[in-house]
Amino acid sequence: MILHFLDIPSTNASTKVSRAWREAIARAVNDLHPSHFDPASLIKLFPNLSSLSLARCTGSSLLDSHISEVSKLTKLTYLSLRGCSRLTTKGLAPLSSLTALRYLDITGCKLLRCDSLSVISHFTQLERLDADKCEGLRDTGLQHLSALVSLKELSLSGCIGVQGSGLEPAVANLGQNLSFLNLSGLQELEDCHLVDSLAAVNNLDTLILDRCSSVEARHLSNLSSCLSQIKTISLMECSRITNSSLEMLEVNLPNLQSLVLDYCFNVGDDGLASLSGLHHLTRLSARGLEQVRGVGFESYPVGGYCALEVLDLSECRNVSPAGAAAIATKLTGLKELSLRRCGISDRAAWSLSSLRQLQSLCIAGSAELTCDGVAAIAAKCTKLKTLDVSSCANVGNGGVLAVAANLPELLSLNLCGCNKIEDVCSLVRLKKLVELNLAHTSVRNVSWLAGVRQLNLFGCNCSITGDR
Repeated sequence: MILHFLDIPSTNASTKVSRAWREAIARAVNDLHPSHFDPASLIKLFPNLSSLSLARCTGSSLLDSHISEVSKLTKLTYLSLRGCSRLTTKGLAPLSSLTALRYLDITGCKLLRCDSLSVISHFTQLERLDADKCEGLRDTGLQHLSALVSLKELSLSGCIGVQGSGLEPAVANLGQNLSFLNLSGLQELEDCHLVDSLAAVNNLDTLILDRCSSVEARHLSNLSSCLSQIKTISLMECSRITNSSLEMLEVNLPNLQSLVLDYCFNVGDDGLASLSGLHHLTRLSARGLEQVRGVGFESYPVGGYCALEVLDLSECRNVSPAGAAAIATKLTGLKELSLRRCGISDRAAWSLSSLRQLQSLCIAGSAELTCDGVAAIAAKCTKLKTLDVSSCANVGNGGVLAVAANLPELLSLNLCGCNKIEDVCSLVRLKKLVELNLAHTSVRNVSWLAGVRQLNLFGCNCSITGDR
């Protein structure tokens, strides 16, 4: 394992210890992540490599002449050229002989063009292609990807030259195998492009459309058959997604398990309410939605969202006590809840305390929260393993006492910025506590916290020695 992370000169030196060492190293290493790339030495030392990542090398120092030498490693099944910013089609072309490749990463190879994809079309065994931030790619070159009949995962995130019109010929032949598609940052991508591209896709599991600012999801009803298998969809920062868009998702994605709507500013409570029919949904992230107060959950029948285990409404600054009550009443199976910077009050905390299955809770940045609210949660949410009440300026020693008395399973506690906290000695009761953040508190002595492996005391005038 150590050999995998040695640079080429160090590995080369190891082979000179003896012939036995040289032969042993050649046999043992089939997966290499060098920080320095010397093609001649690498090929001589490791002719049987099956996996090579050049991501740790300085990409700007690798020229076409260096990378073309990789073609001699004919047993490669995994190749990462991530960050090789000077790689062009000339350097990529010799690699067409690597017909055993299953995984190729060309993320950040900005000089690759449409003809580069014609080289990649020779990798007919390829199962995953990461081509993120390849700014030189255009729609006209995507047709070459149709030859990759074994492809299961395709990522074109941040390929700003791709507008979407070339996706249909690229994806047409991949319908039976393609399960993961990432089109994040394609700002010209529209619903019509999606409809055309996905029409022949039957087994798509994950669709990532983050920052696709032209997508509205209005025409997805035309894709009800091919979208029925999707389990994960991400629409982060899709500014044209609205409440009515979510109604369409609810109709056409019956098996959806994970949905991301972060910073879709036109989505509000009515939109979240329309998702009540997604009975398989286990994860929902809707951060930064200022129109959301949480009251959309009030309209849910008992059992609506019955599968939901993870909910993130961080930075939804208008979540109300009534909204918190609706969450606590209708989403009783929640295991992870984040309400960071939602302004949770003691009244809201009392409501949330009925979520008895919670294992992780973040209510950081709640200026109105006091020790009473923390005590209410600690008294009833006794399965908590992670608790974050950072930047809650009105939480003091009483909150710490309540946590110590009621949360024996706690592994991680974040009290950063709670400057009224002076004494945390009671936390010695928490035998499983391994991570504690006391930055910018008024704590002065933590010498007794021997079991805590990760301790943050930044900004504290604190002693780590002395009596308990």
